[in-house]
Order: sequence, then structure tokens, then C-alpha cells
Amino acid sequence: MRLSHKLALSVFGIVAAYAVVDAIVARGIVYPSFEALEDRHAADDVARVAEALQRESEHLDNLCHDWAAWDDTYQFVQDHNADFVSANLSAASLENMHIALVYFTARDGTVVDECASTGAEELRDCLAAVFPRGHRDPEDVLHTIQSNTQNVRGFVALPCGVFLLSARPILPNNGEGEPIGAMIMARRLDDETLEQLHRQTRVEFALKRTDTDPAIDADHPEGTSTVEPEVHAVLDREDVLCAHTELLDYRGKPWARLEAKVPREISAEGRRAIGFAQVSMLVAALLVLAGMRFALRRLVVTPLSRVSEHAGRVGTGGDLSARLSSTRTDEIGDLSRSIDEMVGQLEESRARVVDMAHLAGRSEVAAEVLHNVGSVITSANVSTQEIEARVRRSRAADVARLAELLDAQKQDLAGFFARDPRAAQVPAFVGVLAKALEAEREALLSECGVLAQSVDHMRALVRRQQDNTGHASVAEPVELAALADLAVRLTQPGGTDPVRIERRYADLPRVPLVRHRVLEILVNLLKNARESAIASGVAEPRIEVVLRRTPDGVRVEVRDNGQGIAPENLAKIFAHGFTTKSDGHGFGLHSCANASQELGGTLHAESAGLGLGATFVLELPVEREEARAA
Repeated sequence: MRLSHKLALSVFGIVAAYAVVDAIVARGIVYPSFEALEDRHAADDVARVAEALQRESEHLDNLCHDWAAWDDTYQFVQDHNADFVSANLSAASLENMHIALVYFTARDGTVVDECASTGAEELRDCLAAVFPRGHRDPEDVLHTIQSNTQNVRGFVALPCGVFLLSARPILPNNGEGEPIGAMIMARRLDDETLEQLHRQTRVEFALKRTDTDPAIDADHPEGTSTVEPEVHAVLDREDVLCAHTELLDYRGKPWARLEAKVPREISAEGRRAIGFAQVSMLVAALLVLAGMRFALRRLVVTPLSRVSEHAGRVGTGGDLSARLSSTRTDEIGDLSRSIDEMVGQLEESRARVVDMAHLAGRSEVAAEVLHNVGSVITSANVSTQEIEARVRRSRAADVARLAELLDAQKQDLAGFFARDPRAAQVPAFVGVLAKALEAEREALLSECGVLAQSVDHMRALVRRQQDNTGHASVAEPVELAALADLAVRLTQPGGTDPVRIERRYADLPRVPLVRHRVLEILVNLLKNARESAIASGVAEPRIEVVLRRTPDGVRVEVRDNGQGIAPENLAKIFAHGFTTKSDGHGFGLHSCANASQELGGTLHAESAGLGLGATFVLELPVEREEARAA
């Protein structure tokens, strides 16, 4: 993926993450805060309506107090003067005061008189259930006002309607003394009053009586508190919130639920504002993304692409003379100038490396030649020593002594052979001497052959390095078993050999190989196997040489029961300079690996671990005709 795409995706990812976080915050914090604010407003609205109803009750209670604490009222309860009623509590007067009924009760709670407003006569029968004449209910607080400070006010819900009640003790103007009874006023809570409350509070509300609707009353048992309005879930529509509180009558029993419906204007407006802000943020983010992409492409990506293309041309084409020559003063300009300086230094370093490589190559070639020639010189030295030892032990001295004996008897050879008993032994001695000399001749010829092959192998090693200058090695038909035997001979020491050599050769035809390259590999492998087997200290050091056929060529295995190879060293055993010997140089196996690759084959090592011996496997390909013949 290109840098511009990565930058665009990164910025887009940041914007998307911000949008997700913003949406989570909006839904988890902002929207709930709007809803909580609406809940509080709904609770305040329903509380405001409840307070307005309480103020109506207080207004009626104040009016009732004014009438009850009046000398004329105090006197009327005593003498029942009809003029008092006609002058003060006529139907028209009560209607002007919005009073439906007025009751006067004695101290024992019995109703002694009543007054009704115009059109309120039908309410008498309805209220008679609450205020029966001549009947005293000891449980009803309206009928048991005993002190001059006691008062009762509140609601009463009847089948004929809902009323506000206020009961005050009847006292003189000074408010002293014992009350002689109670004055009770009832005001109807009609639609006009509710509409007036709606105009005052500006809240859409409704009263639902719980005493006539069992379904409503079932959820709100008797005695529910009305101090704090309770906000309930959304009703009907998602844009309307309904809050309610319970209303208690003057006896403390619930009679109605006051419900206020509040439009969800705050959350709706908040959602619109947040939605607009989110859309604006998204548009702004897209504009910023486009601007950043354009700026990054122009200021960063395109110059970096030029720098990258230049570095690619330098890396693939190898033209270290090319330069960016940037005139920018920012970080990309610094990078371009640094690359130019680095390429310049690389150009100088490459020239030095080439010179050093030539020298190192010559050193490595020389070390490889010396290592391989040294291995063959050892064999040649052994052959030379063997020839010298055989010459020293030669029976040629016996020929000289026989010659001296015959020379001493040359004046009378016939008499010597006739009379001297030594003469009878001369023919047998000559025969034995002849056989001994013939055996010496064969042994010397064999050692000379090995010496000649060693010298020829050294010449081939040197010639191969000369061939690397422009002449290729030539393959020739080789009998691989004979070549393996020669390698064994070249690596065997003089005298008694402590290592037992086991040969397991398959019947192989002559195959075309570069003879001296294969011999070089075998000599190195056998030499290392011999040293490892001897150094391991096993009772019977052994080397096994195996030749076998493969579908594509031939396979040579050199096995030993020596020191073995650690698992971590199997992968680097053929590395240049790597060795596990205290006096090794790490050239032999590296040279063998290179030689096997030049021959088109492979060379690898196998070992179960330290002390368990090792096997080196050389696989060489053969042309199809020769492979089929094999």
C-alpha cells in the first residue's frame, strides 16, 4: 500500500473514531442529560400546578378564617339571626365569592345551619352524605374542631364533583376564648377554575380521579405521598413526557392523579443541534481530509516518491553517479542531500571494496589452493617416505655381495662350483633374490604411481585456478570406484593404518565427471573423516565409503564413527572460515561445497550429534544417457 493511501486511511480512521466517540458521548451523556433536564422541568411543571391548587385551597382557608373570626358570625351561631344570612350570606353573595356551600356546626359537630349559592341546591343532597343534619361523626375532623387554633382544609371528591374545603373555629374578633362551633366553606373545583390554573401555570395538565377509576387507583394505594412529583416514562408519543403526582383529600386519602404533559422540546432541539454539529464536523473532517491529502501528496508523498525512485534506480541499475541535487530546505531536502552524500560515499566505498575483493579473492584462492595442495603433498610425502624406506630395505646389497663372491673366485670358477659348498647355494639364492627384487620393483612402481598421481592432482589444482581465468574444466569418463580408491590411498598414512576402511561400491559404469574436482572433494572428506575418527578416541576408528546410484546421477557417502557434529553447526559447517578444529582454517569443506556447486551437485552433512559420528553426502548429476546406463 502506498504512503498516500496509508495517510488517507489513517486520517479517515481518526475521523471515524472521533465520530464514533462523539456518537457514544452524545447517546450516553448528552442525550440523557437533555432527558434528565426535561424530567426536572416536567417535575417542576406538575409541582407548579400542585402548588397552584394549594394556593386556591389557602385562599379559601383565609376567606373562611375571616368569616369565622367575626363577632357577627359568633353571634349568629348563638341566636341564629336570619338577618345575618340575608345580609351577608345570600346566594348572590356566595356566588360572587365562588362559594358553593357554607355550613355552621355546633361544638359537638352537628350541622346547625347551611347556606348555598345560586344553583347549588342540587349539591345539598350530595353534601348531606358528608354533613348530615343532626349527626356527629367522631372520626371526621370537620366535625371535631375543638380549639381556637385548629383548622382543616383540603379537597373532597364526591360523586357530584370535587370541592375545596376549609373549616375554621368560630371565635370573636379578638380570637380569644373557646370556639362555639366551626364554619365550613366548600368551593367547587370546576372547569373554569382549572382553566384559570392552566393560564396561570402555562402547563397542560389533567386531573384523573382515582376514587372512580380502579385501574388508576390500583397502581397508587392509599397514603401515597404528594410531596415530590414523580416523573414517569414517555407516554403515547416520543415527543411528549408525562409527569404526575397524587392529590390527597382533607382526610389524607388519595382521590386524584395530577398529570402534566410536557413536550420534549429540549431533547428535540438538542438532537437537532447535535445532529447539525455532527454533520458539520463530518463535512469539516472530509474537507480537512481532502486538504491534508492534497497537501501531503504535494509536499510529502510526491517528493518521497522521487527519492524512492532515485534510490531504486541506484539500487537496481548500479549508477552511483546519479544525484538528486534537491534545493528544498525541509526534512525531505535534508534526506535527499543525505542520500546524495551516502551514494557518493558508496561509490568511493565500492571502488575500495572492488580492490579489496580482488585481493581477498586472490587470498581465498591462494588459501584454497594451498589447503588442497597441502592435503595432496601429505600423500606425496608419505609415498616418498615409503619409497625411501623400501630403497633402504632393498635386497640390491645381496646382489653386490654375490658379485663380490663370484669376483673373488673368477680365477677358478669351475673349481669353486665343484669344490666349494657355498656354490651349491648360489642358484637358490639367485632365485630368491630375483623374486625379492621383482617384489620391490612392483612396490616401488606402485608408490611411484601414487606419487605421480599426487603430483598430477597438484598440477590439476593449480591448473584449475588457471582455468578460472578463462578456460573451463573438461569432463571425462571416470570410473568412480577407482577414483574413490585413489582418494583413500592419497589420505592413508605410511606404516600401519589405525583406521579401518570399509568400501561398499555399487556396480557403476564410467560416468563423465571433472575428475580432479571430484578427487579434490573426496580427499578432503576422507581426510576430515580420518582426523575425526582418530580424535574421538573410539576403540576401532572406522570410515565407510559408499557409492550408489540415484535416479539423476550418483551418490557418494563418507561415513565415520568420530566426533560427530553439533546440531547448531550443521547449517554452518560449510561456511568460509568455520572450523571446529583447534588448528583448522575452515577452507576444506568450504572449498568442497563450492566444487560440488561447480559440478552441478550438492554436498551436505548429517549427524545425530556429538560423539555419534557424521556422514557427508555428495550427489552428482549425470547426463540422461549415462544415468539410464547406470
